[in-house]
Amino acid sequence: MAVQMQTKIYLACVRPLQDEKVFARFFAQASQERKEKILRYRFEKDRLLSLGADALLRHALRENGFYLEELVYGYGEKGKPFLPQLPDFCFNWSHSGEFVMLTVSDREVGCDIEEIRPVELKLARFAFDPQEYQQVAACSGAERDELFFRYWVLKESYMKALGEGLSLGSQAFRIELGDAPRAKADEAGQEAGAGEQIRVIKDGVPQNFSFLEGGGISGYRYALCLEGPPPRVETEIVDLQGIAN
Repeated sequence: MAVQMQTKIYLACVRPLQDEKVFARFFAQASQERKEKILRYRFEKDRLLSLGADALLRHALRENGFYLEELVYGYGEKGKPFLPQLPDFCFNWSHSGEFVMLTVSDREVGCDIEEIRPVELKLARFAFDPQEYQQVAACSGAERDELFFRYWVLKESYMKALGEGLSLGSQAFRIELGDAPRAKADEAGQEAGAGEQIRVIKDGVPQNFSFLEGGGISGYRYALCLEGPPPRVETEIVDLQGIAN
């Protein structure tokens, strides 16, 4: 089935899932595979994030006119999930802290969200290209933490868009920062404005990928990446308690 849809970001805080009734409502809708995965997690935080990711995907499918009783997941060679029932419906998840991020599109997409926290400089040396590391090392304090996670979500979203994940190696390419479009995360939903495309340099060659960045959630940074020119992207903050009713 050919899918034509707008690229969109969904964000949700999973705190409402601490309510047993809300958790039970979404858990009952989950596939047996997802239920087993959730129950294997030792910590409540991980169970909430896993269930929240599934709930966001179901919400996005309904918004796009797809009503699947059972979500059957397939996985690429490097573990990237897809829906065999809807092979042209592309999506990617990420989560950090109390937030889950889902991006959907009609082309392959990667996304990442990270809670900003203090980091040691040696992690940047290990994870980043030398030029990226120099940029981070030139900063200090909160400015360093902010720049570190800006690079981190951009690099992670690119690796996930490729379907490679961490197997690619975060030092195998370089991000050149620019004035990328920014997502505005608010309940009204905003579209990203135009901006200069951030560049990915791999083996000395610019890659044909575009990014959208977001920092509208206090204490977090997030980004999406997809091949080709930057699309218009809507961002929706989803109230999990609201859609559970």
